Amino acid sequence: MAALLDGLYKLSASVTSGDTSSIDLYKIFQLDRNSPFIDQLDLYSGSTPDGSGHNILIGDSIKFTFSDSLNYFDEGYTYQISSQDTFHQDLNYLFSNEIFLTIDTYINGNESITNYLDTLLINEKYTANYPMNISSIVSADHEDGDLLIILSLLDPSGNISIDSLIYSLVSASSALSELEFFNYPNPFSTASGEKTTFRYNLPESHKSGNMIIYDNAGYMVYHRKLDGTDLTALTHEISWDGKTNNGYYLDTGVYYAILDFADRKPSKINKIVVINR
Repeated sequence: MAALLDGLYKLSASVTSGDTSSIDLYKIFQLDRNSPFIDQLDLYSGSTPDGSGHNILIGDSIKFTFSDSLNYFDEGYTYQISSQDTFHQDLNYLFSNEIFLTIDTYINGNESITNYLDTLLINEKYTANYPMNISSIVSADHEDGDLLIILSLLDPSGNISIDSLIYSLVSASSALSELEFFNYPNPFSTASGEKTTFRYNLPESHKSGNMIIYDNAGYMVYHRKLDGTDLTALTHEISWDGKTNNGYYLDTGVYYAILDFADRKPSKINKIVVINR
């Protein structure tokens, strides 16, 4: 069995006696040793230099894309990721496109909500999109602190994967004291077409704001006026390709970004490193 590739197989058998033989009996089976996994998520969960997670608010949501790359079963046909041929047979009575999700959350090492269950359906691209509201996976009387999210993914073949994310869950009142603002990846390279993403939390909505980037001499090289969607009381991410407002890529060097608001103090200065090789 180890020599077989994962996929769909048809096992047939018949009985022959002299010049006669029985009709073929067959069974279709799926060999699947691939575990489902997190393909991408839209709120970066890397650690800060002190080992804690980046800030997240109770009103935030994380948009996941889960993958289970093998087969997709639809009415009348089956797609196989290992083959360009479509298997023209309805196998929904045998197999499913489900992924079973279990979420456990802990705040400061203490249980918050455990065994939060959901069932996802893989689409024809072998993925499932899943928005997860933070308010639904932590207890109503939650405290601020280290938020550990453990996700278990189980497919119908019994393959399981376990992944974890860590954030710092902050309330609006505590986040008001200092606005978290950073970019990733950092350093990044404009020469290779790489982009960087700025992330910041707003514990309350603002009327207006700007993101400004300066060079080492203090000259403004980029300015972006934040629109209404950038100013709501949530965690936001803004992608930047390293171009000035005039459309030129920045040279190798150190640059400084700041968020400036009309109705609150600006963010701390965030250092950006551009390396073009």
